[in-house]
Amino acid sequence: EFYHKDYKYMGVLEGRYYDKDGKPTPELSALTKSSEEGLSQRSVKEQFRKKMPPCNSRWANNQGYVWCSDKSGGVARSWAGVPRLFAEPGGRTRCAC
Repeated sequence: EFYHKDYKYMGVLEGRYYDKDGKPTPELSALTKSSEEGLSQRSVKEQFRKKMPPCNSRWANNQGYVWCSDKSGGVARSWAGVPRLFAEPGGRTRCAC
């Protein structure tokens, strides 16, 4: 109601995502699907990080230290774990507890 009261209706935006009648195009459907897949992958990645949280690290005088605690990666657990090299999907590696 706010928009109808304060703004004058000018029409629809025709182009890549909407046709001249204001209906979604196939390209908008593909974009929506891709966005939903990305959100799903993010959720899976977040669950995986809770299961395999990142290590704590500290760098001083050109020396690095990594360790695990019961709160590594912001994930509270009853055990500390040990640092290990973890291969993520896609070939990327990181330290995990």
